[in-house]
Amino acid sequence: VRLGRLYRDDIGFNVEAVHWYAEALAADLTCQEASVQLIELCREREAWRTAVEVFAAKEDRELRHRAAQMAEKKLDDRELSVGLYQALLDEDQKDVEAYEQLARLYTEFAEWDLLTRTYEKRLEVTLDKAERDDIAERLALINQATVPDDEPAVPEAESVSTPRASEGPAEPDTEPAEE
Repeated sequence: VRLGRLYRDDIGFNVEAVHWYAEALAADLTCQEASVQLIELCREREAWRTAVEVFAAKEDRELRHRAAQMAEKKLDDRELSVGLYQALLDEDQKDVEAYEQLARLYTEFAEWDLLTRTYEKRLEVTLDKAERDDIAERLALINQATVPDDEPAVPEAESVSTPRASEGPAEPDTEPAEE
């Protein structure tokens, strides 16, 4: 940290200061000064990729979440952000924040298959009944919204609610007219 301060404040060589603050974080992930100074230097230099790379390489989950957020917000690199959240989930399948952020990103970009897979994975690891019910409801809504009108929304429901060809045609859907 002292070397970072020296390069930043006394010499004015910020590239080297970034290096030393990153080294300080590598040695001590809880070093608040190194984290704050690194972010400040990256903000000044608009060198967010450096901060993302440094934080993403750390073992501290909070820093890695921060890296994913910076990848999206500062770099406008959605794919990198998704990859960082996926890496967090690879290590801890119960990381609720990573699931929520992935769901938000997939919803924002209408990636329904990926959103469905994310909710299905979360459903597999969630034990809380209320949370499971909420996830199941979200999956049902996605299914309803994305399945074409001529296909059943849930394949198992086909034998129960969809008439067979021998039973005659199904009732037509009544949808409001488009404006």
